[in-house]
Amino acid sequence: MRLDLSALNEAIRLRGLNVDSMVCGDMVLAHLRRTVEYPIPHLAQGLPDDVCGAEHWGFVLKGSVVFEYLDGPTERVSAGEAFYCPPGHVYTYDEDSELIEFSPLAQMIPNAKNMERVLAGFDDTAGGSGQRPAT
Repeated sequence: MRLDLSALNEAIRLRGLNVDSMVCGDMVLAHLRRTVEYPIPHLAQGLPDDVCGAEHWGFVLKGSVVFEYLDGPTERVSAGEAFYCPPGHVYTYDEDSELIEFSPLAQMIPNAKNMERVLAGFDDTAGGSGQRPAT
């Protein structure tokens, strides 16, 4: 099935992060765009160990993303590279970036509920909170 990015649903709209997504069977397709000029909250804060518990498969279209893993290593994935990211990570960005990611729906449900809670207390108009970057 062909998927058109313009058909995705708006999920997160911040000055520093735009996420559009859609459920595809038992997976979630997400298109993420990060502008580092604007801080965003740590979206995994409140999850176990304050890290994302979902797996992600994806491709970086622009810029890069850094995966910081709970067990210690850090890995940068740059434009033109595909990735697999196991549970137990946080995404960080030090440049404007764009990526496509696929994640299991069942693993993303707790993340989505947590992100709603975190974003409810975030004032995007005040220039951010200086919290750790998003997952």
